[in-house]
Amino acid sequence: MTNKRALQHVASSHFGLSGRPDAYSGKASLLALPIIAVVFTMFALALLPFPHVFNYPVQITPANAAQMYRFGRGVLLAVDLLMVGSFAYLSARTLQVAQGHAAGLPGWFTFAAIALVVALPVAALTLIVVMARR
Repeated sequence: MTNKRALQHVASSHFGLSGRPDAYSGKASLLALPIIAVVFTMFALALLPFPHVFNYPVQITPANAAQMYRFGRGVLLAVDLLMVGSFAYLSARTLQVAQGHAAGLPGWFTFAAIALVVALPVAALTLIVVMARR
């Protein structure tokens, strides 16, 4: 992002389901995702010492508390890692589009993102319920 002269005056700020840009903003919008990722990571790291404030689909008892809290922390870190990785990829790809080196996002990205958004919570909830029954 240091070569501002190589960038167009506007950058893609939204990609449609096809992966093509369908909305545009100023060059400053390229900083939005990295800033959001940093803020979310700071928030997630601040929450890690307090897993008892997370919502769990099962009752937390003295017998399962340590296991549930450890799992809750792991889910939070996994979500953060996936989000930061996705945002880093989106930022890099948006920069490539702004420089004219790419036309948009690859077709697989939208479907992979939707699959992760659906699969991660379902898998986490299923594992929590299974662990609570043991």
